[in-house]
Amino acid sequence: DIVVFSEPSDGVVAGDYDIVHRKERLGVNGNWYQTLLDLLDRSKANTHIMICQDDVRFSAGLRNYMGIHFNPTFKGMYTLYTSGLRFDWSRPDGWNKMVPDPAIGVPGALSFLFPRAIAKQLASSVRNNMPDAGAIHIDNEVGKWLGANGYMVQYHLPSLAQHTGDNVSTIYKNIPKNAGRVAPGFVQKIM
Repeated sequence: DIVVFSEPSDGVVAGDYDIVHRKERLGVNGNWYQTLLDLLDRSKANTHIMICQDDVRFSAGLRNYMGIHFNPTFKGMYTLYTSGLRFDWSRPDGWNKMVPDPAIGVPGALSFLFPRAIAKQLASSVRNNMPDAGAIHIDNEVGKWLGANGYMVQYHLPSLAQHTGDNVSTIYKNIPKNAGRVAPGFVQKIM
């Protein structure tokens, strides 16, 4: 099931998904954290929780590809977006593992996929450690938590998601779209 959680007055276009319009502006981090809680509450039968952030485009055929190349017993986080920062792009195509650095985390929160049990642990732990509601770096905070708790991250080469925002951030107008905000390699169609 796809659910879009929207800040008040954000122009979300109706589609084949549920839309939850927040009554008050929670900010980037507050909305991300509340979305995690809401997905855990709404999706009790789901074994995994995926949170997508920002403007993101996925590889065509991704659902079928994940049905074949997804390991549901992996005890860590999948990121479908592989940015140009801190990921080893010299590794072979396909899924690769990395140990997140508990000091700096994981770049790129565009699309994180968690086993339900890890999402629940994260939800109960990370709220007290998140920067202020208007701050950025959800990716780093989540990655720090994963690293500190011994969880690995699987990332895909080439990236299965791409940031499609304009030249600058759609939220933070002074942050340019650079290596950290785009995937250097993105597969348009995976299957």
